[in-house]
Amino acid sequence: MVHTDETGRAGKFRIYANLDAAMEKQLRIVPNTPELVLSVPHSISPYVWEGSIHLKKITPGDYGVTIYIGKREVYKNDKLIRTVKPNISKTGFVRKLSAAEPHRRPGDVVTLYLVGSGFVPKDITLFKARVNEWDMGDAVLSMRHRAA
Repeated sequence: MVHTDETGRAGKFRIYANLDAAMEKQLRIVPNTPELVLSVPHSISPYVWEGSIHLKKITPGDYGVTIYIGKREVYKNDKLIRTVKPNISKTGFVRKLSAAEPHRRPGDVVTLYLVGSGFVPKDITLFKARVNEWDMGDAVLSMRHRAA
């Protein structure tokens, strides 16, 4: 994988190999699950082929490929992509949770920043904010997308 989109479900992969024209025609990439969809790679420079990769749905587990040249297996990795159950949302992954200003008193407005990927606007209803030691009242949540 050389690139993934912000959802974590699609991206690009590269193969680095010294293949002649006959070997290139026999190159096959076979995913270990039908949920993993790979395009036929195309040459982007000598010895480098690039293709697209897409997960139809994200379920926790390992995704991998076997690469063949003709009938000969030349590469196998069943743990090329590992997905884990999201740690907050049904669709996203939280990378960081921080306060805009870490020092506040009871009654002050607290602004928290959640940095992550793969969230969709309807996920906002799943988020809750709570400070264990104090009654902070109801939380008001909003979502902003950062430009890529």
